[in-house]
Amino acid sequence: MNKFIKFSALVLLSTIPHCYPIAVYSQDRWELKKSGNGISVYQKDSESKFKTVKVHAVLNGNKAKLVKILQAVERNPDWVYATKRSYLVEKFTDSNLIYYAETALPWPMKNRDQPIHMIIYPESADSILTITTIGEPGRLPENRSQVRIQTFSGTWKVKTLNPGQIEIDYILNVDPSGSVPAWLVNMFVTKGPYETFSKLAVKLKE
Repeated sequence: MNKFIKFSALVLLSTIPHCYPIAVYSQDRWELKKSGNGISVYQKDSESKFKTVKVHAVLNGNKAKLVKILQAVERNPDWVYATKRSYLVEKFTDSNLIYYAETALPWPMKNRDQPIHMIIYPESADSILTITTIGEPGRLPENRSQVRIQTFSGTWKVKTLNPGQIEIDYILNVDPSGSVPAWLVNMFVTKGPYETFSKLAVKLKE
């Protein structure tokens, strides 16, 4: 069954539009699936057959370094789980860009791909940094050797806890498209986010 684990990479491609506040989890019926090293991964039912995922993390680093990491989309394969390739498609400003990401899946499933529109918003009055990503499946021609993800949206909410430490809440909704059973996606949905944020923690220290 290990050959299927990589499928959970879909959960954190890029990293990234729902505007959720940093929340009290019990009010939203979130179920804790995995926790450790300051990273907690939650799931809850959504309107689709796939779970909504939330990652809550307290990491050493700062907002500026996080933004720099997210802007360097060509480096996503270094830390975003199972990302095969990622490159810039169009840059409107430093904080508004479109990039392409391909996620490697185990045989016999086809890889998934998508163009993603990322916007980094100015900090709010309460010093919360918001970053959104939404899939734009029609932005680029489709490749027959891959399956284009039709539904993808996520949001980062980031605040500084103290100098050198940030708190992140990340919400993701994704439908991987194609003939992949929901139970398989939801079974492994925690591995991709947890490993991605673990590698992000390392990059924030570099």
